[in-house]
Amino acid sequence: MFQTDPHLWLQSFDSPFLRAAMQAASLLGEEEFFALMIMALMFGFERQRGFIMVQIVLWTAIITGILKDLFALPRPVHVDALVADFANGGSNPSSFIGRDAPDFFALPPEDVVTFYRNVPDISYGFPSGHCSSSIAMWGSLALLFRRAWLIWCTLAFLLLMPLSRMYLGKHFLADVLGGVVLSMVVLLVVATLQRGWALGRTDRPESLNRVLRVSWKEILFMFVMPAAAMVFFTGARQECASLLGLNVGYLLTRRLVALDAPRSTLRRILSILVAAGLFVVLFVGVNILSSRVQLPTDVFVILPQRLSVAAIVVIAAHWIIKKFFIGQTSAQGS
Repeated sequence: MFQTDPHLWLQSFDSPFLRAAMQAASLLGEEEFFALMIMALMFGFERQRGFIMVQIVLWTAIITGILKDLFALPRPVHVDALVADFANGGSNPSSFIGRDAPDFFALPPEDVVTFYRNVPDISYGFPSGHCSSSIAMWGSLALLFRRAWLIWCTLAFLLLMPLSRMYLGKHFLADVLGGVVLSMVVLLVVATLQRGWALGRTDRPESLNRVLRVSWKEILFMFVMPAAAMVFFTGARQECASLLGLNVGYLLTRRLVALDAPRSTLRRILSILVAAGLFVVLFVGVNILSSRVQLPTDVFVILPQRLSVAAIVVIAAHWIIKKFFIGQTSAQGS
């Protein structure tokens, strides 16, 4: 499962159209796309379901990052220069040729694995984060909303994302299978827990607009666990910081505005545009500021940036929507 023969076979069909299609499919597994989907769900449809999807997707990403660091296995483009790196233009500067696994169930040669474990700031391959996160996102939407088309989207990504990542040369068969299995385990746990949830119950507004009071279980899950993962696992620090920021924003805005109150389609669209626009402006603005001011790239700068951007987007979007677009709130949320 760590052999490059499947990649060479897939890449033998290369064409401008096929490469563009696979690159587009792979973009749907990037964190920026997940962020925009989360903003759309939380602010355009239902905050409670959006918050649950945040936990599912980001915890899947965190576990993926932890496993990548634990296994520390190279990618196909690392072990064989004949595999084109279509995700980065096609050229492959690897000094290794044909150093993939000798048989189907073997790992890549030990000297190759050791070489890449000593390369600083390298991104390891197993399991595939694109596969695990994209399937977790669409699968969580299918579980939370119970729509047939969302189930079909999940099934499509079960095939499309692994295929695209292998075609682009970024992941072995073992990597994509590992990502699929991880996401399915997470979704199975969520499906089991979901039986006790009361989602979409507008006749019970207290489930959506609770007083700003947090139980020890919420503190443990929303703050202690992500903070601990951020400290002990370097591969998951940025995802942990984003999760902490989103959780802070969600906690501080639970009673600011009843986003689940009935709204027109126009107001939903405006709410989504506000949240997505804030994310893009802050995300791009922070990157531009960091490059111009030449801020350090160490974790003591990057992690606070991600945490603060996530929290500010949630809080600011709630305030703007309440101020200009919603126009009505429930009695419990006012």
